[in-house]
Amino acid sequence: MTNYKYFTMVLLASALTISHAGTVYVSSGGDDESGDGTTDNPYLTIQKGIDEANDMDTVYVSNGIYEGGVVISNKAISLIGESREETKINQPIESPQVSVIDSDQGLTRIHNFIIKRGTSYDGGGIFSSESIIEVKNVDFSNNYSYGNGAAIKSIASEVMVYNSTFSSNTSDYRGGAIFVDPLTTCEIYNSSFDNNEAMWGGAIATIGGGKLLVEGCNISFNTA
Repeated sequence: MTNYKYFTMVLLASALTISHAGTVYVSSGGDDESGDGTTDNPYLTIQKGIDEANDMDTVYVSNGIYEGGVVISNKAISLIGESREETKINQPIESPQVSVIDSDQGLTRIHNFIIKRGTSYDGGGIFSSESIIEVKNVDFSNNYSYGNGAAIKSIASEVMVYNSTFSSNTSDYRGGAIFVDPLTTCEIYNSSFDNNEAMWGGAIATIGGGKLLVEGCNISFNTA
């Protein structure tokens, strides 16, 4: 089965099951100890919301500033911010702000965030390994990678990017904004790449047969 056919099947399965999913709420005014993840009593941290969520659940994050370094592992959930302008994962950290690992049995959604100031070898913004992710309405800026892919680094994954911006991200090696490895399929739609920098591929880098589609995007003033 081709990667594209498998990805389509996963999207259909996600659409059929999401109506039965629950919602876990996170707020900058919440509490991880006394909270229960409801609208009236939300959790404080995104990681707590993720930990309490089940497959196909939504973790809804209210406007505010949140610590990153969060990990989604072995589950497919929707991580949804209240607004692209005011839901921020931007505290400086020596790790990817969001990591999605071994989540290839369903679609993980990451929508409506500002993601910035992450720093690691595995990308500063989002690191995806053996997962299927959809990134939509996300602003990536000032992320840094010692290796590849400062904003998004993808290893053996299926990645869809929509309506997102990538600016002033820096990689020491490949992909100032996005790095696509040989086992990744990546599609990018209606997004912009400005003033990103890397040794190779100022905006996007793919090597060794990684599959990349870029459509309706603005790519300007990147440096390699």
